[in-house]
Amino acid sequence: GRGDLLARLEELKNRLAAEGVFARKRPIPQYPSAVGVVTSPTGAAVRDIISILGRRAPHVRVIVRPTLVQGDGAAEDIVRAVAEFNRLGLADVLIVGRGGGSIEDLWCFNEEPVARALATSDIPVISAVGHETDVTLADFAADLRAPTPSAAAELAVRDSAELRQTLESARALLRRSMLTRIDDLAARTATVQKALEPERFVRNLMTRGQRIDDLSARLKNAVLLAVSRRGASFDALASRLRAMNPESVLARGYAIVSRGDDGRIVTDEAMTIPGDDIRIRLARGGLRAEVRETGLR
Repeated sequence: GRGDLLARLEELKNRLAAEGVFARKRPIPQYPSAVGVVTSPTGAAVRDIISILGRRAPHVRVIVRPTLVQGDGAAEDIVRAVAEFNRLGLADVLIVGRGGGSIEDLWCFNEEPVARALATSDIPVISAVGHETDVTLADFAADLRAPTPSAAAELAVRDSAELRQTLESARALLRRSMLTRIDDLAARTATVQKALEPERFVRNLMTRGQRIDDLSARLKNAVLLAVSRRGASFDALASRLRAMNPESVLARGYAIVSRGDDGRIVTDEAMTIPGDDIRIRLARGGLRAEVRETGLR
């Protein structure tokens, strides 16, 4: 019964903690280029994760490795998925989890092999199992626990809009600081000019003052030009980020083809044979098709 499950869970947790399995915690990268997702391909969790990642960081690749998340074979499938990501080096951070359920539904995330796989993963892991009140051994073994799958997606990447705002603020602060420094230097120069009253120095000081004014004007122009160029560079970078958005590529008529049996992206005709079931993702919606012939050009 439930009491036996909780007793087994507590015993296993204490044993793993004594071994130091939960001790290692690696930092989650601030700017990942690819996020791996280990979860069911049909649940609401995977849809929420993909949606939030696409909104917050459209330039980041999202690689979903479909797995069982409850029942017989689920724990082994999760362990294999984590091992595959580590062996192939496909992602900078992993999200491992599923939506809510009973303690029996979530039990595969309490299995010892899953906890050890997450704890020893070379890729940092964010656990996202169930709701905020659900706690599993995967949460202790992972490098970071998220209360929900949606929260895990928010923790995995930084919002690109916030990054743009940070850059704009830094640029404005730099411009104000440099202009203030220039004005301070000009004011100090004017003070020195007024302090030197002997007539024999007036003409020399006027000449030097004019030179300083010229240099100040040139420096101001140079600063404004540098700030303008940085702004143009930032705008170009923003345009590249938008162009790298997979949705933009799809909108230009391209499609993403994946195998129907395991969901792997098809990049080579050798990955399919006639009769294979394939899925085609378009900019709007998708298609299911059967391979009739390969080797076409």
